[in-house]
Amino acid sequence: MAQDLKSALNQFVRFARTLKGDEKSEAQSFLDRFFRALGHDGVIEAGATFEFRVAKKPGSPQLELIKGNGTPWRAKAGKKFAGFKPRCSTLKGDFRYTNDTVFDTFPWPQEPTREQIKAVAEAAVALRALRRETMRTLNYSLRGLYRTLEQRGGNPLRDAHARLDAAVRAAYGIADDVDPLAFLLKLNLACAAKEKAGEKITPPGLPLLAIDHLQFTTEDCIQPPKLSAL
Repeated sequence: MAQDLKSALNQFVRFARTLKGDEKSEAQSFLDRFFRALGHDGVIEAGATFEFRVAKKPGSPQLELIKGNGTPWRAKAGKKFAGFKPRCSTLKGDFRYTNDTVFDTFPWPQEPTREQIKAVAEAAVALRALRRETMRTLNYSLRGLYRTLEQRGGNPLRDAHARLDAAVRAAYGIADDVDPLAFLLKLNLACAAKEKAGEKITPPGLPLLAIDHLQFTTEDCIQPPKLSAL
């Protein structure tokens, strides 16, 4: 049995090396062959669900679904997940966030001050710095790092997230005793009403003039690991 699996995987590797397209064009063929190598009849038979692809052609059913048949999503929004679920794609049976169909339709703080914006940015940078340093020092993966939150007691990562949460609540104007989901739903509906009336709202993104964006731009993005030469 082990020898058969080894042979099947070797055959799969030879096939994978022949693929020349990008991820979107070759992913289904790659996964189908992989599941067959593991002994399944195919990827669908194994229970996988492929990503929901959005056609860009005007009038396409997929594009109309995201547009809500011409009605802005904010006007129809209920709870966040209720709006997220029909617009996301899936991986296996899991729902997957996409930046243009989920995050960009979420209501952003409407009147944050410059100091509040700065506080959110600084808290976010501090959180990422803490994660990098802890992962480097303790040789943790990101998953391993966040599993420490399951333990009781003090945790610098938990404290850093709490500071970021507090900064975001302040930017939105959410009081400590207010349910954030209820607040955001109310804000969602208010934004939809303003848009319908032709009034301006603060859209997703940094709510400052473009000339000020550089002050809030950092280079502490996730970097791919360096690969040694063969």
